[in-house]
Amino acid sequence: MNNPTESIQFLPESRRRIEIDKPGENKLLYWALGFIALVLLIWGGLKVWEYQLAKQITDPATGLDKQIEDQDKLRDRTYEEQSLLLSQKLNLVGGLIDNHIIWSNALRRLQNLTPAQIQLVNLGAKVYENKMQIEGLAADYGTIARQIKSYLSEAGIVDVLVQQIKLMPTGRLQYQMFITIDKNKFLLAKPVKP
Repeated sequence: MNNPTESIQFLPESRRRIEIDKPGENKLLYWALGFIALVLLIWGGLKVWEYQLAKQITDPATGLDKQIEDQDKLRDRTYEEQSLLLSQKLNLVGGLIDNHIIWSNALRRLQNLTPAQIQLVNLGAKVYENKMQIEGLAADYGTIARQIKSYLSEAGIVDVLVQQIKLMPTGRLQYQMFITIDKNKFLLAKPVKP
């Protein structure tokens, strides 16, 4: 044992090499943990928000029922009744408005049948009686006769009755005429073009 090298004995190579992980090698694990944490945060935030909304609805002091009662107290009941009444009246007038075009066409047809020498003073109609009343001024009896003939030539006019003819101080004739119409042929017929 005089030799120093003889006294030292080496162990067999049983040591392992110690490896040090490089930073960033476990990126996938970190991403997965971050995603899970994000999902948990979102889920927790939604749960808290759901709880707060449910509390707002069911809270007796400021809940939804309380808001509905407050809005009900603010309603103007007289205005609502007047609006409902107006709506009902407009529904009644709606039929007349819908028939406006029909009457425009009927009056245009009557105008086309009236001679140019006639001046209409008053025109009235009673649809439920199928009658029209015409008051006008004419130059002579022949003009009134041509008007009656023209009206009777129309398929939608059933009868013409001259009620009264007066001589005016101007020399013109004032007359009153009643026309009986057939609603289906006169009012609902296709419009005539002027």
